[in-house]
Amino acid sequence: EIAELKKISATEIGDIVDTSNFSTFIPPNLPVGEVISIFEKSDSSDRVVKIKLFSDLSTVNQLFVLLDEVEN
Repeated sequence: EIAELKKISATEIGDIVDTSNFSTFIPPNLPVGEVISIFEKSDSSDRVVKIKLFSDLSTVNQLFVLLDEVEN
């Protein structure tokens, strides 16, 4: 769930959520899940977006991300 997404964002049901480039530990642009519902808050300029994760991460203790980088 993403709780403080601005209503002016162009988010729609079915959109794919990717990792951002804000982390030094997790590479950007890895698909995380899909938007399944959007709730418009009437008392706020925010919306709540629910996401169905592509993987069950509740039992993950360690995660390794391997990137296949091709040199040009």
